[in-house]
Amino acid sequence: MKLLPTNWWVPALPVGADEPVCGECSVNTGNMALRWQTICAVVLILKAQCLIRFVPMARWRGSLGKLAEPSTSGTGDQTSLCDQRLASAWSRRVMRASCRFPIEPKCLPQAMAVQWLLAKAQLPSRLVIAMERQGSTATAGIDQAPSDAFHAWVELGDRMVIGLCERQNYRPVLVFSQDDGDG
Repeated sequence: MKLLPTNWWVPALPVGADEPVCGECSVNTGNMALRWQTICAVVLILKAQCLIRFVPMARWRGSLGKLAEPSTSGTGDQTSLCDQRLASAWSRRVMRASCRFPIEPKCLPQAMAVQWLLAKAQLPSRLVIAMERQGSTATAGIDQAPSDAFHAWVELGDRMVIGLCERQNYRPVLVFSQDDGDG
């Protein structure tokens, strides 16, 4: 069976030097650039949802990076301010795109979209899929619907970019590491 290529239709990043956030960053904040970035995020979320639902994970897991040891989650790596701003900008675009769906996508498609965007930007990130620990405070109260047993988030260095949660409430099951040279 042929596996999907690592960068299977990830749109080019719409960044430019015309309106950077800072002198060194290349995050375009123009009105049309923000709209284009949201459209890219919508497409990637749809792609992720289709892959999760219809394609075995063995065929697309390589697009998320290399499998790493779950203990490598939150290793304390330092990233530059510009890299953090770029990751935050893409995270906001993905969250904004998620709000445009009739039923908001779960955490995994959102995390996959951010992971693909950060890989395209050649930022070393980690996508973590974790299982809720027994007796953790992450479970909803009696009057609320129970939370899902699994959660996914993306880390850049020691910072969560999307899927914010209390790390101690979850036990990492799978960690996909996207190094500088991957993708």
